[in-house]
Order: sequence, then C-alpha cells, then structure tokens
Amino acid sequence: CSSDLHAAAEPQNRAATFDMPLLEFGDGRLEGVLAKREYSFRLPEHIRQEPGSEMILSYRASPLLLDVSTFTVSLNDRQIASARLGRPEGGVEKQTAGTLSVPIPEGVLQPGWNRLEVRCLLQTTQILCRDVDNPAAWLEFDPSTSIRIAYSNQPLFAELQRFPESIDRKS
Repeated sequence: CSSDLHAAAEPQNRAATFDMPLLEFGDGRLEGVLAKREYSFRLPEHIRQEPGSEMILSYRASPLLLDVSTFTVSLNDRQIASARLGRPEGGVEKQTAGTLSVPIPEGVLQPGWNRLEVRCLLQTTQILCRDVDNPAAWLEFDPSTSIRIAYSNQPLFAELQRFPESIDRKS
C-alpha cells in the first residue's frame, strides 16, 4: 500500500518542461557595429525551477561579417553564451546561420519578469569607423528562438497563505 502512495506522489515531484518563445512579438534583428537589444519575458510564479533549463538561439547573420564578429547573450545581467560569427579575412563569403543550445545555470531565471540582453560586435571591415552605418552589418534571431524551462509544481497551499484575508474561517 505504501508503494502505491509513493508511486502516486512521484509524478508531482518530477521535473517537466515547457518552451517559451522569446521573439514572437518582438523584432529579432540587430544592426550596426555595436548592436544591442533587450527583451523581457515573464515566468509563472507558482512553479519551482529545476536544473535542466536551456535557451535555444536560432540565428542567421550577414555573409559579409568578418570572423572577429561576435554576439553575447546575458540573462538577468549574467552572461550565459557567446558565439563567433563571420568568415576569416580573405575567406569565402557564406551565409552564416546556426542554432545554439545554451544550458541556463541554476539561479539565473527568476519567477516573474526576466531580462534578456543581446550585444554584438558586427564587423565587415577591419576599420571600425567604416562600419558604423554599414547596412551589411546585421544579425537576426529567428522567431523559433526560445527558452525551455524545467520546472516542478509548487503546492498551491503556500500560495493561498499569501492572501489570509481571502480564507473564510467561519465555516
């Protein structure tokens, strides 16, 4: 009988996942030598985040970028990923596209609002001043870019205790 109780309780303790699109309502295109963009997203407050969350970044970049071009992603002011873009100087031009799966360290995500920041160095020439208004210096994140959240449910009773005036004690 106790093994049945354990088995019934076990699914509640296992981590589940859900995917949250990050760019479904925002623009994922960054332009210019020192491009920067901030996004925000909200996570439910009634879940407990578990190890195993990750960010999936799908992107494409100008084929004219040199290999000194990079982008860095920060989540709640903590850098979690950097990637090199482009081609070596004198190398063959190619469309740069890719998908990067980045594990999110524990404690970085928080209940409620979270802030994602992307910073880029996008160079098409060795001389930075020539690239300032160059329309060929761009990076674009695909709308499929998302965060996969590993979570478990928290007991609802603890949430109800936050609102003691809503509990009717007369019955």
